[in-house]
Amino acid sequence: MNGGGPLIVIDGSPVSNSSLSGQYDYGNFLSDINQEDIESINVLKGAAASALYGERGLNGVIVITTKTGRGKDDRRWGVTINSGATVGSIDKSTFPKYQSMYGGGYGDYFNEDGYANFSDDASFGPKYDGSLVYTWESFDPTSPLYGKQSPYAAGKHTPVDFFETATTYTNTISLQKSAEKSNLLLNYTNQLMEGILPNSDLRKNTLSAKFNFDLTDKLTASVYSSLTLQGTKGRNETGYSDNQMSSFRQWWNVDTDIYALRDAYRRTGQNVTWNWHSKDDLTPYYWDNPYFQRYESYQSDDRTRVFSYASLNYKFTKKIGLTTKLSYDLMDMLIENRLAVGSVPRDWGASGNPVGSGYSRQNIRNTEVNFDTFLNYGFDITDDLDISGLVGANVRRNTNSNNYISTEGGLVIPGLYSLANSADNIKPLSESFTRSETYQGNRSNTQYFYYFFHFSNH
Repeated sequence: MNGGGPLIVIDGSPVSNSSLSGQYDYGNFLSDINQEDIESINVLKGAAASALYGERGLNGVIVITTKTGRGKDDRRWGVTINSGATVGSIDKSTFPKYQSMYGGGYGDYFNEDGYANFSDDASFGPKYDGSLVYTWESFDPTSPLYGKQSPYAAGKHTPVDFFETATTYTNTISLQKSAEKSNLLLNYTNQLMEGILPNSDLRKNTLSAKFNFDLTDKLTASVYSSLTLQGTKGRNETGYSDNQMSSFRQWWNVDTDIYALRDAYRRTGQNVTWNWHSKDDLTPYYWDNPYFQRYESYQSDDRTRVFSYASLNYKFTKKIGLTTKLSYDLMDMLIENRLAVGSVPRDWGASGNPVGSGYSRQNIRNTEVNFDTFLNYGFDITDDLDISGLVGANVRRNTNSNNYISTEGGLVIPGLYSLANSADNIKPLSESFTRSETYQGNRSNTQYFYYFFHFSNH
């Protein structure tokens, strides 16, 4: 888990804003917050952020205030329904433009007379002249070009045609009710997203509730809870190796028509690649068929996020109040990675040995509990000078667990992604667990005291 971003504070309670690094882009966990719950956002930076939140505020603080159910005190339910849709596409101006004068290869020669250089993942080969050659498609028994020669020319469809139109559908229903001494807000949001990469989607459901109640004229209670259930499939790989973007941007053979690869995968469901070792060794050399990789060797993750707090506020006077608050933040995530039988061998799993198939799973669970009690105050020293501040104490406890396990030696049965399908004995579960109470800074199991002067020159 990585930090480095600003601290997120919801209604005065800190929320984890960490991100997960690794082989895939998991985004930022700030996205777990239901946007329909947000009333306002403010940004604190510099001394103000550090003064209020100690070392956690060094990179700034994003202060989020959630909505309430306040409205007409008529004891009637209010219903709001919102629906929205967006579409997106790749920005072609940022993607490579492929030349169509020179074919695949590392120099002005064919590796073998009469055969295109389909084993080379570069495009510095012989100049296109339309002469007849055997291509990677000539060795696919399901292809119309099987056993035939084709004109030596650049592929008509380039990797820019690999990407799809992204769509996002968001539907929200809100229920609110307000009475003289209480108000209630319920939100449910469903979000369905299809990514620009084939076989990529995200499904998210968020349910939240906020309840405010005036127990007496001076004592008020607030309770808020949010549950997010998210399932994601087909995140893009990051880094260099095994990343299709590396192939498209640096190691692409322009002899290849991307739609021909698509059709070959649809016909066979197998790793029919443009990058055979040779005409006598029809195994993938450096790169898989990108459609096979996206649909068979895909990643998925399921995430549960819970954030809740309960607070009591007592007003002694208009300018002096006491607040007690308990908050809880949970992130539970299951990550599954798959490498389909027939893939280019890669370092895999707990052992890191190169294999052509495999399955791994990782469970991550993080919690944070905060307990705060503080007294806020304000006094007018003169007509033009006043002082305000707060004094209190905070207890913060964190737990972090991370478990990882994988198959070894490949998979026995193709398409069955299970630890029981491991070809070799699996290594013991890799487990880590930490429990911490942070004593540094101003808000961690310690006391804090802040004050501010305000001067008005009329």
